[in-house]
Amino acid sequence: MRRYCRNCHFPLPEDAHFCPDCGQKNSDGRITMRSMLVNLWTNTFHLEGKFIRTCWQLFIPAKVTIETFKGRQSRYPHPLRMFAIVMFFFLLMFNHMFGDRPMDSDGASFTISDKVELEDGTKTVRKTNLTNFDKIKYKVMVMDMQHYFDSLPDYLKTPVSREAMDSVLANSSVKNGITNLSLLDSLGEKLDTTTIVLLTSTKLRIATIDLVRYTPEEIIQLYGIKGWFDKILVKQTAKSFKNPTALVNAVLGSMTWTILAQVSFMAILLSLLFWKQKRYFVEHFLFLLHYHTGLMLALLLVLAGKALQLWGGLMVVLWVVWALAALYLAMRRFYNKSTLKALGFWLVFTFLYVVSFIVLFSVGMLLVFALY
Repeated sequence: MRRYCRNCHFPLPEDAHFCPDCGQKNSDGRITMRSMLVNLWTNTFHLEGKFIRTCWQLFIPAKVTIETFKGRQSRYPHPLRMFAIVMFFFLLMFNHMFGDRPMDSDGASFTISDKVELEDGTKTVRKTNLTNFDKIKYKVMVMDMQHYFDSLPDYLKTPVSREAMDSVLANSSVKNGITNLSLLDSLGEKLDTTTIVLLTSTKLRIATIDLVRYTPEEIIQLYGIKGWFDKILVKQTAKSFKNPTALVNAVLGSMTWTILAQVSFMAILLSLLFWKQKRYFVEHFLFLLHYHTGLMLALLLVLAGKALQLWGGLMVVLWVVWALAALYLAMRRFYNKSTLKALGFWLVFTFLYVVSFIVLFSVGMLLVFALY
């Protein structure tokens, strides 16, 4: 009986395991979880030598780009896929190191340490991570409870009722991981007010306690905010104060697109700098894409080593030095320039790169801030 490929309906030779036309494996269509995971691993990472070989060759300035335009593309994974894989692992590592820590509105996290007694009678130290929002939220809770109690008639403010209020407050604090509420007062207030510069160049000063008490919409109405952009600015500021980690994650999520935008823009500048060589735009684009992939891969290794406590912050400095040196060597080799000419082009390109990065990063931050 004649057999046909289930994918492209091409006639299959006898005992053929794969279709000679489309390459799909000949099967009844049923797949196992193991085969699906193996195919995902193989098709994504190309571990039949391509992925690992490309990783170390990216550390050799311009090598992968030069090899690609010598007609040896099949030796390497697709450059955009390679970049996406490296960025995925970089963002995963970055989020593991910094994303799980609560951040306050100043970009810092702090910890309350408190002695607690366990069920077996032993005592230990409990560490509770708090943001400014958490700290002020519990202070608001204390203030409200105290206000409600003080507003009661005198005959209701008995020692028994005060003890009951203290008990409710203590139980609520323990439930939220704070066993000694007085520790909050010992931290001191970092923020009495939050200042927002509106589009009209006027400064809006919002009581930080209001950011805790009210929703962003209520704050806009309470402070009489007018103008579409000013309302967005106030709303997003309130959101970032209450959940700054979400803003950090949004920025991290946009980093891949920011780098690709930077690569595309700088490729245009390289086309202008080396217009005499009459290269295609894609040559400049892949040159920068390979460079940035190697750059992020090296930074990934630096962060991984730092997380494993193999080295300290000095490696970050060395990474910056290597990044600058690698860019110079890559430009010299790929564009076939002498030492002095390559140095001149490198200086001009580095200056324009820094300026464009600041502009693109700022625009990206504004978009993320407005949309997250």
